[in-house]
Amino acid sequence: MPNGKPGDHPINDIVQHRLHLFGGGVDEEIFRIAAEFGEGGLQKLKAFSTTTTFIEQTKAIQEQQRVLLDSLADVWNELIIERRRVAANQI
Repeated sequence: MPNGKPGDHPINDIVQHRLHLFGGGVDEEIFRIAAEFGEGGLQKLKAFSTTTTFIEQTKAIQEQQRVLLDSLADVWNELIIERRRVAANQI
């Protein structure tokens, strides 16, 4: 149940805390709707966030973010290994 703290609800996180959860302009559009239509817009967004459309698309975005983060972690690790090789060769 939403309590107003970060992490309690994706719509609250975007609108109240200005967190970026989805990217690609989605966060900005959610904020724009809430700003333009006030409490009515916020209530409509919260109702929309319980639909299958929102939930399935959110899961897809989260999976893509996880895959991207895993790939970035691989790049990080490769760069660390390369840095260590270079440092070892300089000794």
